Amino acid sequence: LLLDQRGTGRSGALKCAARRGATPRGQLAACASRLGPARNHYATADSVADIEAVRAALGIDQLTLYGTSYGTKVALEYAVAHPDHVEGLVLDSVVREGPVEALGRSSWSALGRILRQACRAGHCAGITADPVADLVAVEQRLAARPVLARRITSHGRVVRTRIKPGSAMELVFDGDFEPGLRAALPGALHAARANDLAPFTRLLEHFGAFAGGSVVSDPLFVATTCADDVFPWTPRASAMARRRAADAALARFARSGPLRVPPATLRFVSSLDPCTDWPPAPPPPVVGPLPDVPALVVSGDGDLRTPTEDARAVARRLPRSQLLVVRGTGHSVIGNTVKDCPGRALVAFLHGRRIRPCAARPLPALPPSLPRRLEQVRPWLGLTPAIGRIVRAARATLTDVRSDVLFSGFAATGGLRGGWYAPKFTTSLILDLHRVVSIAGLRVSGRVPLTGRAVLRVRTGSAKGTLTLSKRLITGRIGTTRVRAVIVP
Repeated sequence: LLLDQRGTGRSGALKCAARRGATPRGQLAACASRLGPARNHYATADSVADIEAVRAALGIDQLTLYGTSYGTKVALEYAVAHPDHVEGLVLDSVVREGPVEALGRSSWSALGRILRQACRAGHCAGITADPVADLVAVEQRLAARPVLARRITSHGRVVRTRIKPGSAMELVFDGDFEPGLRAALPGALHAARANDLAPFTRLLEHFGAFAGGSVVSDPLFVATTCADDVFPWTPRASAMARRRAADAALARFARSGPLRVPPATLRFVSSLDPCTDWPPAPPPPVVGPLPDVPALVVSGDGDLRTPTEDARAVARRLPRSQLLVVRGTGHSVIGNTVKDCPGRALVAFLHGRRIRPCAARPLPALPPSLPRRLEQVRPWLGLTPAIGRIVRAARATLTDVRSDVLFSGFAATGGLRGGWYAPKFTTSLILDLHRVVSIAGLRVSGRVPLTGRAVLRVRTGSAKGTLTLSKRLITGRIGTTRVRAVIVP
């Protein structure tokens, strides 16, 4: 049975049209006003009551509840409220039952552990010594003053864009669903800390995070969150008093929390901002004990939204629980890997068998860190310095574009520092490169396959030529110089 939760799908989906010119705060206040008293009936307790009504209407005595992310909170609170009607629990990416602390302390406490996972087994060698320090430094810079970056559009046009506080954190959270992004982040953060914003800006472009730090305005999310969470203000406090209380709480946490990031960054993972302008809701019910029933608790150790630490805490309160932690995986473990080990664990649990541990998922290889300028490129051994730099930079540009096409969703995309490329689908996938600049000082063009032999036209300020890159050899001509370079595995 799949419950069409109230406020979603066909069950009165909550929508509030944005008012032209209104601020995010103004839109939230207008949405709350339009919903009226009904806005107080979208708390988790209301969804629990709906499940019970469906169960009773169908005449089913006991349920095994399966929830993912917020769904785990609904399942747990149903189990607390109606223990006699619960036969078992499947909890994937666990949100604890009961009131949630609005500052998101669980995520902040787990952030360092998760961000350093990409550096296991020396994977960050030559890229960064400490990705957490890089993240903190980038967010401190974003909060200190406006930061303008160069975005390259899908046709190579340069656009100046302001990067807002919280943008780096938004990318870290997006990594919950994108292992490749988790792999690319250490290099991009380290480059941004060194004032090279191009890799960081390109990730923001791919993952739509240029609005990082904005107020969340989805009405159902806000209505539920503002009813369920615990805030540093009294329910009847005015909007102005709430903002002052929120600012004070963020400042305290910025000083004493696990990471010394600015309050503007902390806002991204908290529910404080949207709820300062949402009318007060009735207090959530008191949490009781969980029933003693079989439970499967699943967590990805790379999950920042619902960290493994919370899953372990819930599993300890369920005596007959089996905890499955999948290394190298982020949020929504079973939903993203249903035919893999977690899916088999689900089937085993539902048949009353012991589950088996899952092997760690291999972390994606970290993309190589690209030099900013051509003169910083290490020459290819056996070639003159000038030619050797061009050859190595051309190969690095091809690798960069082939890697980036996966992030772009196979769409036309700007190069890292200039130009653009567009995938063409014929009998196979071809990448059409138009004066692509991945390393300043070298432009690369050509039509190349996604893998295999490639022919590139290269141009610097003083030389141009053509290079053919195969699996083990690079040949061609740059100016009047013939090129032959062996690729050592």
